[in-house]
Amino acid sequence: MSQAPPQSAPTLESYFGFLRRLEEAGFEAVVIGGCAVGAYARSIGATVVSQDLDLLATQATLDGILADAAALDLSVEKWPQPRTVPVAVLRWAGLEINILTASEGFSPADIEVQLAREFKVVPSDPFCVLVVDPFDLLRNKLAVRRAKDHAHIEILRAY
Repeated sequence: MSQAPPQSAPTLESYFGFLRRLEEAGFEAVVIGGCAVGAYARSIGATVVSQDLDLLATQATLDGILADAAALDLSVEKWPQPRTVPVAVLRWAGLEINILTASEGFSPADIEVQLAREFKVVPSDPFCVLVVDPFDLLRNKLAVRRAKDHAHIEILRAY
């Protein structure tokens, strides 16, 4: 199941600088989606790459990030819209970042932050990121059930 990631495919490590900057600015969010699956996959010898970084945050945190976008070197490509999936699409250093305030299978963001696990992204650096609990992530993947989630579900079950 382990495959070497293509050079251009981002992993959680690709977003290290952004995640550190986010924490330094006082914003608390939890990694979800493919990068979260990748964090757990690494511990069982598998590799998962993702097209983007997905974060779960409270509405207040999202509002703060959007207000400070320029200071965080972010460009806003899509603002959250009423009556749709509550997501902001941002770009940092050429990489896509999606910040959601809710998604099926997850508790409210402030609860998920409390339940999250800390992962060291770069072995030589003490900085840790919050990654959603693997059982909550599995519940989300099972609830959403997109075609691309099947491999993620297998990895999370193996974990």
